[in-house]
Amino acid sequence: SIRYGDLKTTVGNAIAESFADFRKRRTDLVKHPAKVKKILVEGAKRAEKVASKTIKEVRKLTGLE
Repeated sequence: SIRYGDLKTTVGNAIAESFADFRKRRTDLVKHPAKVKKILVEGAKRAEKVASKTIKEVRKLTGLE
């Protein structure tokens, strides 16, 4: 049987370990705001293409085109 304190420590360590890569990536991104901006701009461009295509399709299907 495991004691609550031991369980809490084990779970906390497992959670910390599973998020280690995310914390490292976040630290890198915080140090490079221009890189973050570039990623966001590129993502917005891709999203706009998808959204535009979807809107055209919806307008065609609803007879609004």
